[in-house]
Amino acid sequence: MKSNNSKAFTLIELMLSITIVVTLMAFLGRGLYRQFAGAKSNITKIGMKSVQDALLQYNMHMGHYPTAREGGLEALINPPTPRADWEGPYFEGIEPPKDAWKNEYEYNAPPVRYRNKYKYYELISFGANGMEGGDGTDADIVVGL
Repeated sequence: MKSNNSKAFTLIELMLSITIVVTLMAFLGRGLYRQFAGAKSNITKIGMKSVQDALLQYNMHMGHYPTAREGGLEALINPPTPRADWEGPYFEGIEPPKDAWKNEYEYNAPPVRYRNKYKYYELISFGANGMEGGDGTDADIVVGL
């Protein structure tokens, strides 16, 4: 006589286990994605603070914030013209910094888009989609002075 005390999984138990694991992964995956996407926004805000610090140093030495004619953020790395009061580079690297999505910042001195909010300059990241406006990770991040 054959015993039914088998130690193997039945097909139903196996399918139920796989379903539970897949469902858990779906919920955890969405949460992890949201955390990762939010982290890029935070990284961009930290990067923008570094650019603001470099702009402040430039202003202390040059007496003004870099203009478009001087190269904008490029003036933080290379002198706009040979000037004795330029003590840079004010930012490390060989090209102007980018946001966490590898998009270039928009920098305007004096401000163009937010002239009612800022007096000297505005620094803008257009978020994950790289376009003006948006919600969530596509939302613009704006700082200035």
